[in-house]
Amino acid sequence: MPHRVGGTANEPVGAPKLNGGPGQVAVKAYCSTESVAVSRPVAHHVGVERTEEDRLIGEVVDRLRKVFPDVPEPAVAEAVTSSRRRFDNARIRDFVPLFVERNAKENLAVLARNAQQPA
Repeated sequence: MPHRVGGTANEPVGAPKLNGGPGQVAVKAYCSTESVAVSRPVAHHVGVERTEEDRLIGEVVDRLRKVFPDVPEPAVAEAVTSSRRRFDNARIRDFVPLFVERNAKENLAVLARNAQQPA
């Protein structure tokens, strides 16, 4: 029989009780036969680790170099760097590499288009 947690009038049976205090977020951890609720301090940045983000940003630079072979490599790197700066204060980092790639790709497309136009 599963471990019983909860079960008050407002809480269904099996609902974990989450008692996160100020500055904390409640995190649910589940095992095969029971539910456990724990609290931990809220991290400043939530999501991918910074080293993982750096690796993903490096892959963004590599992909954009292939998409825009006529744009000098330093310009591609600068487009990615300036796009990433827009997200310096983002608390949730999971999608930062995706947003950086989209923004840098738009900027590089304009740069490539302008470079192809005769003066």
